[in-house]
Amino acid sequence: MKRMLAMLLCLCLLALGAALSEGAAGDGIVLTLDGQPMHLSFDRSDAYSSVMNGNVQASFFAYANGDQTIYELYMVFPENVRGGDEVTPAYAMQGAMESSVVLIITDNQDETYYFAGQIDTGAYPEGSDYNIHFDTVADTAGGTRYEGRLSATMVGMEMSSGALLGSLQISDAPFSFTMPAENRRTVTDAPEATPDQSPNPFDPAPELTPAPLPEATPQQTYRV
Repeated sequence: MKRMLAMLLCLCLLALGAALSEGAAGDGIVLTLDGQPMHLSFDRSDAYSSVMNGNVQASFFAYANGDQTIYELYMVFPENVRGGDEVTPAYAMQGAMESSVVLIITDNQDETYYFAGQIDTGAYPEGSDYNIHFDTVADTAGGTRYEGRLSATMVGMEMSSGALLGSLQISDAPFSFTMPAENRRTVTDAPEATPDQSPNPFDPAPELTPAPLPEATPQQTYRV
């Protein structure tokens, strides 16, 4: 099943991807879906998890329903975070930093995108929020180790029309992963997009500006 990469809403980017690569045993994030815990593995491939231009993009994934559904979570946060830091929309706007949380749920019929980010005027989409709390950040022989918890209110969006869907809640989801040292790169050495590999979907695109979102209509709220 072809893998879709997330769009950072405040930059209006959408990218496609393909191959999955397994993270180290135990590396990942635990979400609660329909009352059941689900472990999403950290994807250590530099096509999906990387450090570039002062930002970290961490990718997690899991298959479900007999491999018919894939869950993908992306966290983007500043490279200079330390243990005890909390990355929030206010934190990001105060320092003009890039950060966001994106969840994509894909099955044979649909691809549903949920976002939490920010633009200059506040949270984007409206009503979204997130808190990436880092318990520890430590340099290791193989890279940088991050451990912490993620909470977020994520707003669904229909990608073609921009229509808002229901919201989705993530509460104190524990994560831990080691970003490999070799996944650090610059814009000049970032891989070019191919049908099976896409660049970092959160790279800046100054020529694009977010279009105003339509007013949200009441929808069902999902809790994760």
